Amino acid sequence: MSLSEVAPGQVSDGRAKVLFVPVIAKPGEPTLAELTATGVIDLTYQLFGDGFDHQTEVTKFETSRYTLEQLLENEGTVKDTITLKYPYMGTESDEVRTGLTRGTTGYVVERLVVANEVPFAADQLLSIVAPVRAGLQREIPRTKNTEIGKIQDLLVTGRVERDVKVAAGP
Repeated sequence: MSLSEVAPGQVSDGRAKVLFVPVIAKPGEPTLAELTATGVIDLTYQLFGDGFDHQTEVTKFETSRYTLEQLLENEGTVKDTITLKYPYMGTESDEVRTGLTRGTTGYVVERLVVANEVPFAADQLLSIVAPVRAGLQREIPRTKNTEIGKIQDLLVTGRVERDVKVAAGP
């Protein structure tokens, strides 16, 4: 009996960097300085393993305006939902809890494929740049053999930019 090789993954192998960035002047062109500025929170290792959840729901509509024999499908409303799940430390060193208090605004930036230890650089591709407002932090229901944790919704407040490149400068 032989074992088949498992292909390396991208996200599960430490290839998904997630930041909370307080200020981005042009969300479609975030600069390297904005992504590395003081006040940026690197969420990557502060969350549970499945702690960053970004869902996109596209409501489509169909029309037969041009012909009765073919329905044309178009994108309608796009809804993005972002949720964080993190261990609850109960101390001031808990940067997610203290940095993302209810009402805090900024941007969630996610970079995929590039290894996490590689620093941000110009021309790197970001999978999303989402303007958000921090929502209510609530407890994860406790069960046996689980860590105490919290859930927080990041309420999307504007257009989510997808597949944008990091700009070199201002």
